[in-house]
Amino acid sequence: TMVGGQEIELWLLPDPRGHALTHLRKKLRAATRSIQCALFTFTHKGLAEELIRAKRRGVQVTVVIDLYSALGASSKIVELLKSAHIPVLTSQGLQLLHHKFALIDGQTLLLGSANWTKAAFTKNNDCLLFLYHLTPEQKKFTSQIWTRIQANSKKA
Repeated sequence: TMVGGQEIELWLLPDPRGHALTHLRKKLRAATRSIQCALFTFTHKGLAEELIRAKRRGVQVTVVIDLYSALGASSKIVELLKSAHIPVLTSQGLQLLHHKFALIDGQTLLLGSANWTKAAFTKNNDCLLFLYHLTPEQKKFTSQIWTRIQANSKKA
């Protein structure tokens, strides 16, 4: 649909048919330059494999994960991404990195309440929003957020 002249898509989860997950994977496959992910919890191996395939295609992929999740629930994905030479950063400090977003080619923002876990797509009441053709103001804002996240993170 269009909101304020901008194309958006909203997926309400859980999605037992898997359409939202398929759509997310399709968007990751369409990346040509960059994928920047900031995630609280990342345990979905299929999505990790999409990022690895993107890296092999020459896409610059960077993932930032909450420190506590990276040491716990997300640790297997962290190691999988690192073994594929994808830069993985972990948040530092006492506060949680509670973001759940991906920025694709600086043009498409995927965000919502859904962590990148199987449960988010099959069991949890979550949402996933795709915002297309970011405006200059939105690009500036997402760049500022990304800069702050990276400044408060270190290599895993």
